[in-house]
Amino acid sequence: MQTEEKRVGSQPDPRGSVLLVDDDPTLTRILSRSLSGLGWQVEVAEDAESALSRLAVQGYDALVVDLQLPNSDGLALLEQMREQTPRRAMPAIVIISGHLDIPVTVRAVHAGASDVLEKPISGTYLDERLRAVMSQRNWQRPLQDAGDDAVERILGKTAVVQSVREQIRNVARFPELSVMIMGETGTGKELIAEAIHALSKNTGPFVSVNCGAIPEAMFERELFGLEADASSAKAAEVGLLESASGGTLFFDELSEVPGQLQPKLLRALEARAFRRLGGNTEIPFRARVISATNRRNNSAERAVRSDLYFRLASFTIQAPALRERGEDIEALSQHFLVQFSERYPDAPRTLTLGALETLRVYEWPGNIRELRAVLEQAAVRAQSSEIGAEEVAAVLRERRQDSEPVHSTAAFNPERVPTFPPLTRAPLRVFERQMIESAWQSSAHNLSAAARSLGLPRTTLRDKLRKYGLL
Repeated sequence: MQTEEKRVGSQPDPRGSVLLVDDDPTLTRILSRSLSGLGWQVEVAEDAESALSRLAVQGYDALVVDLQLPNSDGLALLEQMREQTPRRAMPAIVIISGHLDIPVTVRAVHAGASDVLEKPISGTYLDERLRAVMSQRNWQRPLQDAGDDAVERILGKTAVVQSVREQIRNVARFPELSVMIMGETGTGKELIAEAIHALSKNTGPFVSVNCGAIPEAMFERELFGLEADASSAKAAEVGLLESASGGTLFFDELSEVPGQLQPKLLRALEARAFRRLGGNTEIPFRARVISATNRRNNSAERAVRSDLYFRLASFTIQAPALRERGEDIEALSQHFLVQFSERYPDAPRTLTLGALETLRVYEWPGNIRELRAVLEQAAVRAQSSEIGAEEVAAVLRERRQDSEPVHSTAAFNPERVPTFPPLTRAPLRVFERQMIESAWQSSAHNLSAAARSLGLPRTTLRDKLRKYGLL
């Protein structure tokens, strides 16, 4: 009672504004009264529609949302908010629910929640969690520019790339949540891992482990370290788990971790502690683990025991293949050419439209890494200030793959890249039409052959042929 009288008789420190979204009037009345007494400006909405109406006319510092709402749910509300609200204007979000588990928590993280709490919940505990969330947001602001720089290194404007950047920002707020990055070779998985680390609260180092490069006999020693040997005066060796303390441990190509070592790694991750080889002392493990694999989910699970795989895949990000983001090729190419010319000032910095279109119709089995290599080789070949289609096609011919890429039944054939006179002043659609018409005629109107020569799916080529009145 003395505590309650003190609250009434004095002015509490202002906390901020919060919107409670829950259809339980008893709960919202109790929480509203408690939070108001602690300095929060509280408003209540009983469903998603009412909450969106309030959010449309007023901003809030924090939002507390029940997972189960009438005719909707809290995660659907957050999705609608993200579509309507700029990221920097989004309030701190706390999800509350009477039935929490790991899948629900992960879904909440994906949706943008800063914290997830299980009912029943008291006003004082909710106040504590809200203040922690707000404090974390304020703490992160000085680091936001550096973190955003790391995120913006993931170039591209396509929807799949924007989704990856948004997922990075979401998961970075949870510094101990393990992350799995799926994607083909060369899609920039380590770049994604570095961006998560840069945005995270963790202040320790980013330690990258190429699992395929460590000899199997040395893997355990490299990972866990080696205890000092008093008899030989040999100093202790610090392993990767220990050197990543306070930061991020990145397992590149997780499927290469030796099978016999996986149970021990799982125990260390579950217990958040490990022992050096030959040691008896438990060493705390204080790092986020990010893993990457170029295998699809099912084959990755076969290579890695399922309990370890799912322990490391609490949150999954899919790194898109370059062929899924063709509109980004121009921006990526320009970026790589500028980087190359900074090292070699005489190197060309631009592409002709013909060169750009030749890059766009290629399938890119090596993804972004291959694009960079092709551009650098084409820049070496170029005899002018621009890289032309001829230089790009010549490099692609030299880099012909020994086998067809797994994602396509029709491998790109660089020998059949049509050649055209320079069209640096013509609209891109004119060049596209000429390229398609040339391939169509040189293949004697064979749809499959023409599609293979252009590196396009048959259905895409058929649509373009109809568009230009050639079919």
